[in-house]
Amino acid sequence: MEAHAYQCSEGYWTIGVGRNIQTLGITKDEAMYLLANDLKRVEVELDSNVSWWRSLSEARQNVLLDMCFNLGISRFLQFKNFLAAIQDGRWEDGYREMLDSRWADQVGARAQRLAKAMHDDILVEV
Repeated sequence: MEAHAYQCSEGYWTIGVGRNIQTLGITKDEAMYLLANDLKRVEVELDSNVSWWRSLSEARQNVLLDMCFNLGISRFLQFKNFLAAIQDGRWEDGYREMLDSRWADQVGARAQRLAKAMHDDILVEV
């Protein structure tokens, strides 16, 4: 069992116990299983590093979860002004901080959607 992608003896990218992802890929169910596990990991990271995040509404928690999943915890924690604004309930400031970032430039419409959800307390799917 390999925990990381590797090239098998025939040169195909493979994971786990011989799953040739280069030609077989993964199913939607497998992708959703991996996502569920990733989201659980991100929740633990947020619990450890941003303990107050659970006090937010479900909609705002989902925004933080989505951002942290996308950025990784280390880069997410660099959004110090954003996090301070959200912790203080300053939604307009948080909205501006989200959109005034390299991340927003990189993810485009996703940043717009998440910033609006944070500002207006709108539930979005992660």
